[in-house]
Amino acid sequence: IAEVETDLVTGQTKVLGIWAAHDGGTVIFKQGADGQMYGGIGQGLGYAMMEEMKYDQGYPTSQNFNQYLVPTSLDMPEMDIRFVQIPFKSGPYGAKNMAEPTMIAIAPAIANALYQATEKRHRIIPLTLERLATGVEPQRHASPEKIRRDLGFN
Repeated sequence: IAEVETDLVTGQTKVLGIWAAHDGGTVIFKQGADGQMYGGIGQGLGYAMMEEMKYDQGYPTSQNFNQYLVPTSLDMPEMDIRFVQIPFKSGPYGAKNMAEPTMIAIAPAIANALYQATEKRHRIIPLTLERLATGVEPQRHASPEKIRRDLGFN
C-alpha cells in the first residue's frame, strides 16, 4: 500500500508512506531481513518514480547519475514492513528469498495511489514529473493488436 501527495496542477508527487508485507518463509536474521525489505522498497521506488533509461537513435543519453536518477535516503518514505512467516519446506530452516521480490508491488501500489488522487490511470513507468504534469504517455512502437497479429495470434 502506498500513500502519495500530489499537486494536481504541477504533477509534483511525493511518496509519503509504504506499507509492505512479504513472505520470506522463516525469518532467521531479523535485521538482515529488515534491510532487504527496505532496500527492495527503495529499488521499487526508483523503478516507479525516476529510473528511466533514455535513448537517442539507439545510443543511451543517460550516461551518469546526474541524468539517470536513483532514489537517495532523502527520497525514502516512511515504511511499515511486516513478515508473513510461513515456513518454506524446501528452504534452509524454512527460509526463502527476501530481496528482489520485495520491490515488485511498489510501482503498482504507487500508480494506484496516484489513480485514487487524480482519477487518471498511469500504465507506463517511471511516473516522472513530465508524465504526471502533462498526462502524456510515451508512444509505443507498435500497438498490442499489431504485435499479436505479427506473432500469428488472431
